[in-house]
Amino acid sequence: MLFHPQKDLFHNDAHQALRALFIKKRKKLGVTKEALAKKMKCKTSFINEVESGSGPIAFSDIERLCDSLSISLTEMEAIFKPNSFFR
Repeated sequence: MLFHPQKDLFHNDAHQALRALFIKKRKKLGVTKEALAKKMKCKTSFINEVESGSGPIAFSDIERLCDSLSISLTEMEAIFKPNSFFR
């Protein structure tokens, strides 16, 4: 079995916490998946994949999601601190 660094990197607790942050922030802002996809100029199926965890997230996609959802660096840092997953 081949090791895929990006795929393996993004299927752990931190990855799930990041996805949860995107979902929580989108809902808090009252933004639908369709509206977020339109803002990001992507397909709604991409948003579904991100939120469901069905595939890896590229760093560029993380950056676009953070920009589109107004997620601050502080919010991102908080989920990567020890013992902060799934708050």
